Amino acid sequence: MSPENTLGLPTNTQNSERRRRIVVEIGMGDSPFLVNGRKSGRGIRYIGIDNKSSGLSRKYDPFPEISEKLGKIPGLEFELIDGDGASMPLPDHSVDLVHISNIFGDPFILGNKIRFLREVARVLKESGTLRVVETLTPRNYPLGAVRSLAMAVGFAQANRKNEQNFSVLKRYIESFWEEDRMDPDFYIAEFRPVTYFTRVQASL
Repeated sequence: MSPENTLGLPTNTQNSERRRRIVVEIGMGDSPFLVNGRKSGRGIRYIGIDNKSSGLSRKYDPFPEISEKLGKIPGLEFELIDGDGASMPLPDHSVDLVHISNIFGDPFILGNKIRFLREVARVLKESGTLRVVETLTPRNYPLGAVRSLAMAVGFAQANRKNEQNFSVLKRYIESFWEEDRMDPDFYIAEFRPVTYFTRVQASL
């Protein structure tokens, strides 16, 4: 059973031409990925989820600072939630993109990874994307390990047909991470529900 939809998001049975793209970032710390270099948030609803009782938030509450940063992006609708990515107050199949940075490689942040990925699978639309970025500790949890876990809960790695888009994303990430903090083996990976690929194959 999914958690109660406390955010008023559209469910998978509702349809609206004006629906914004729902982007969820789990464990954003004090630096949401949307803040860096984005000039417009038009058409996007950003939901940041982080646990104030762990990590950076133990020392201070970063939400006011994050709200100020996100508020400077024109047209962006956003909401910050003090919570756990393994139990999100979102309806089934309502999210277009789930973005996580430096979560899998940090053993102190993410507990039961299978449970976490099952929850991500629950909230993602069939055409939705899970993006995993590891810039700090990729050797602690290499891409192969993430791929194996993702496959275990019904994800498949997205085919990187447009390498130019990934090059842009790579440069974008490099632009706001200090060079001495970037691990040379950092990776960016995107996954989609297996049912998405099954449906696409059936339509060919």
